[in-house]
Order: sequence, then C-alpha cells, then structure tokens
Amino acid sequence: MLARYSEPGGDGRLTLELAAEGGEVIAQETVEAATLTHNQTFTFRFPIQKESAGRSYTLTLRGDPANTVTAWGYDLDAYAGGALTVAGLDPGLATTQAQDLRLLTRYQLTFDLALARLGESLRQNGGLLALALTVLVVPGCLLLLAGRRAPFRLANCWVWWGIALAAGVAAWPIVWLWLTTLGGRWNNRLLWLVWAAGWVGAFYLWRRLRKQGSKGAGKQ
Repeated sequence: MLARYSEPGGDGRLTLELAAEGGEVIAQETVEAATLTHNQTFTFRFPIQKESAGRSYTLTLRGDPANTVTAWGYDLDAYAGGALTVAGLDPGLATTQAQDLRLLTRYQLTFDLALARLGESLRQNGGLLALALTVLVVPGCLLLLAGRRAPFRLANCWVWWGIALAAGVAAWPIVWLWLTTLGGRWNNRLLWLVWAAGWVGAFYLWRRLRKQGSKGAGKQ
C-alpha cells in the first residue's frame, strides 16, 4: 500500500524489484510517481516461482531524488519470516519505526502443482474417500435395484453408477432426518450395520434380477 508524503508533481519515479537468493533479479517495474495516489494498493506481478518453498526473496522499493511516493509499514513485526531494511534516509529526518511493509502475497496453483496436491491427498486419504463413496452410493443402488434397474450392459454401467451416486446423496439426508425424528441416534456401530446391510441387500437384489434375466432369455 503506497503513501505520498508531498503533493504530486515533477518527474520522480518509483522502482520495485524482486530478487531471489544470490541476487538474481526476477522482476523489475518502474512507474511515474505522478501517476500514483495516496493509499493506493499497487499490484506488483512477477513470473511464477515453482520452487519457491523454503527460499528467500528480497523486495526492493527504490525512488530517485524526485520521487514523492513511499509505502506504508507496520510498527510491529507482523511477518516473522522476513525483515525490513531501510537505506538512504536523510540524516536530518527521524528514522522509521516500521518493521514490516504493509503488503499481501498471493500464489497461483499451476496445473502440475494441482495434480501433485491431488495425488498427495489421494495417497493420504484415498482409503477414506473410497469408503465414503461406498457409503454414499448404497441407498441409490438399493433404489435402482428395487426398481428393477440393474447395470447389466457395459455401455450403461457408468450412467447407472452415476445415477446411483446422485440418488444416494439425495437419500442420505432423508434417512438421517427420519431416524432422528423417530428418536433414533446415529453412531459408528449403527452406521457400519446400515452400510453392511445395504450392500448385502443390493447384492441380493442384483442376483435376483440377474437370474430373472437369464430365465427370460432362456424362454426366448
């Protein structure tokens, strides 16, 4: 956040520069001080740093002698991971009490990083996600099989499972509501019992429909 300590005018310039460890300049931008306003939020953009974790960067704000713009800072150490250094102060002026610049940092999640995060999440919680999926889908399977709809054809298999998942997600809140309305209470044991009974029932309905389909084909 920028601050102006005198009226705009002249041809002063403010330069922002970001450097990595070792002094490598990543980005640099120079703007006319006359185009900047007091309390303006200035956005400084630079290329994506894919390997930035654990690395140190130096942001430098530098003005020429005619510059009339500076930046707001905090008089407390708001960011413990960094440090503010002020150079070139006029000896006749009081030293600044700022310990950190007032700034916000943002990051961009790239496609390869998103895939890596997704893979890490699946590695850590893949089993729980698969188990949750089997819990969500079981009411939908029972509803479809009770309605004599079974995934016997490979072409319709994925559509069937998609409908079963949607129906299961819609059915669970109703099941949860009526159980609590009737005075019941969910616990781990009851949930496991419902899960097991649901899949046993779905397997039984699936086998019965399969046998009926085989008998119908035999009669033809």
